[in-house]
Amino acid sequence: MKTKLPTISAILLVLGLCVITQAALSTSDSDQEWVNIVIVSAAFLSQDMQDMSVAADALDTDALADASSSLYGHSIAAKQLSVNCTVSSDYSTSKREFELALDDFANAGLYGYIGATEMDADSLELASDYMTRGSNHLTAATDALPDE
Repeated sequence: MKTKLPTISAILLVLGLCVITQAALSTSDSDQEWVNIVIVSAAFLSQDMQDMSVAADALDTDALADASSSLYGHSIAAKQLSVNCTVSSDYSTSKREFELALDDFANAGLYGYIGATEMDADSLELASDYMTRGSNHLTAATDALPDE
């Protein structure tokens, strides 16, 4: 479960680039609403992932289950908010990739929870794989953000 820290870095990178892009471009209200969703979601998701990492390093299965459950719930909620938001074509690819990342993070939370509560190494490995996939989608979301 050591892949969480790069994922947190990717979330923070997307967060930073969204803020910079928002400041540099005159975004529409709907684009700005979506950027705000990313900013708020990133705070919750990065904390959940940090909690998962600390719990995994400490071999604390109860804390890992709690953090995984939080990641699952926050990912589902963020995805619902993002899906309900309409963006311009400038942000559509970033939005799609962000939503794919949220799907992967929800799965990471689900399998992290299963792995922690059932002490199932295969589920924990699957959770780690989903974290990596989500991180890759965040990189794609970042790369697709509009230029100045």
